[in-house]
Amino acid sequence: PGKRILVKDELSLWDDNFWINDRGYDPDVAEIDANDSSTIVMPYIYGNRRGVPYKLERVTRMFSAKANYDKTIQSLSLGIEIINEDLEWTLGDKYRTEMLF
Repeated sequence: PGKRILVKDELSLWDDNFWINDRGYDPDVAEIDANDSSTIVMPYIYGNRRGVPYKLERVTRMFSAKANYDKTIQSLSLGIEIINEDLEWTLGDKYRTEMLF
């Protein structure tokens, strides 16, 4: 808690494709590069060190349905539908076996 992270995101959109190159760095430990005094380097926290973007793919779709209706109040219930079973494991322990993760 309370840790700062410098986030660098590069997003690319093409028709039905969404690519991202996201990285996180620790700005509190920034140093001047020993080989290039005009460059500041920071410890790497997450993302692709080589700067190679990856394709984001939708796993679920949210939907709403009428749950109750009377003359004064209409309430909705929200649900999710899995639309990419190959990536279902990314939703958490409930959606994967120990062999998958």
